[in-house]
Amino acid sequence: MGKDDLKDQLLIIALKDLGISIDSVQFADMPGLNLVEKDARSIRWQTDEGDIVFLLFIPEPIQNLVPLSDISGVREEYKEMVAQQGAAMIDLDILPYSGIPCMEMISKTRMQTMGMAYAASATLLLRDFSFNIAFHSQERGVTGFRDAIVADKFLAKYASTQEFEAAFYDRSLNPEAAQRNRSDDQCYDVDFPDHPLSRCRKFLRDLRTHIIIMPEVRNAKPCQM
Repeated sequence: MGKDDLKDQLLIIALKDLGISIDSVQFADMPGLNLVEKDARSIRWQTDEGDIVFLLFIPEPIQNLVPLSDISGVREEYKEMVAQQGAAMIDLDILPYSGIPCMEMISKTRMQTMGMAYAASATLLLRDFSFNIAFHSQERGVTGFRDAIVADKFLAKYASTQEFEAAFYDRSLNPEAAQRNRSDDQCYDVDFPDHPLSRCRKFLRDLRTHIIIMPEVRNAKPCQM
């Protein structure tokens, strides 16, 4: 066992002594979740539609370079951070989950074949540890139709390609990464309810209703805003 592994085990033991474990956050009563595997650090489910859901227990604090109270700064930091990984940040908000700061984020990345894979995450931010809940969904069958239909609407409004590009895209500093565009806006979810991005947002809405955070987590010290 390496030093990092030993450190992780000691942290888990220390938190377990406080009653904090992977079972301290629960949402298994959400409809359509089918358990795949579980261990001390993670649980994985598959939905009836074939999407994947994870719960991860992270026994160490998450380092944020920008104060969480500066939501614009946090969004810019994460936008460029995920862009360096080839992805595009679509949404980021910090909401209270039972009084605990929770960072909700949705991103997308290109798949190796074609189409996009989307991920929604909700991270409970505590001073000494965190829990991350993630939902992964990808385009299947015909891909890119949401982008194409919305892009056609924007093309009709602008006389030049340059004007269209400026209005339609919210580009990061990495030109090789996937890029956010106006078809990712939430207002289009109603037109594409089965699109993986729409399912990501629905998962986060359902999570806010179904999540159960045990007292040992609610009573732990939150991260600094």
